[in-house]
Amino acid sequence: MAEHNIQNAIDATRTFFMDKKERLAYINHEMAVLDYESDKAAYIEQGLQQGRQEGQQERSLEIARNLKLKGIDLNTIAECSGLSLKVLQSL
Repeated sequence: MAEHNIQNAIDATRTFFMDKKERLAYINHEMAVLDYESDKAAYIEQGLQQGRQEGQQERSLEIARNLKLKGIDLNTIAECSGLSLKVLQSL
């Protein structure tokens, strides 16, 4: 932990002693890294959300398929599952 803090202090000192052009390049690099990390987190969250939606859809289809096999009326299944009659008829 102490080594990490010392390294941070050394890095901060180097930044302080940079000339204007070097400092601007450093800041631009740091901003690019932050943008990348932010975008990566957003894409991961988007992927997780898409996966959850696909999983819910698959589960709804599975339940509807089972209810259809049990002889439950398609209108009732559609009403309860939110699936269309066209989808239910294709199961």
